[in-house]
Amino acid sequence: MKAGVAGLVPCLAAGPGMAEEQRGNRGQVDGFYAATLMTSDADWREKWTSVAPEVSVDLTEVTVLKVGERVSILAFFANPEVKDGAIDIHCDLKVVRPDGSEVTQPEGQCAAGPIEGDATDIRLTGMVIEVVGGPDDARGTWRAEIGVTDANRGVRVPLVLQFGLVDGEGAP
Repeated sequence: MKAGVAGLVPCLAAGPGMAEEQRGNRGQVDGFYAATLMTSDADWREKWTSVAPEVSVDLTEVTVLKVGERVSILAFFANPEVKDGAIDIHCDLKVVRPDGSEVTQPEGQCAAGPIEGDATDIRLTGMVIEVVGGPDDARGTWRAEIGVTDANRGVRVPLVLQFGLVDGEGAP
């Protein structure tokens, strides 16, 4: 649980009464906030868990993946509705390849139970997508369409993360 992830908090800053807002990789519906990013930080999990909740985490965000490189796609949420002392967050995923073909992961629970701290703290979902650009993978623009749903509130925030896959030596 973090008070902020660098670069992800702008649409939460206006507060929970804010109207629906969508910006591709981040959005807000009825006060529920969700965001996603792709990071090249191999130690992102350590960065996330090693600081106090009120400290922002600075993760390296990337939009281009080189063949052979490993990255992680992370999904976050904030301000879930607490019902009977617990949250109920679901995530779904569709990946669209450059040729238009798709692979999907149906909706499943990605965060649940009681929460500690302020409900507006940014939290990491259980949906972490590890991506490696393979030599046989199509070069071009890939799209990850991620849905983050607050089942208690009955709202879904659709997110889109686009990234390019290019030839290269891998991570610097």
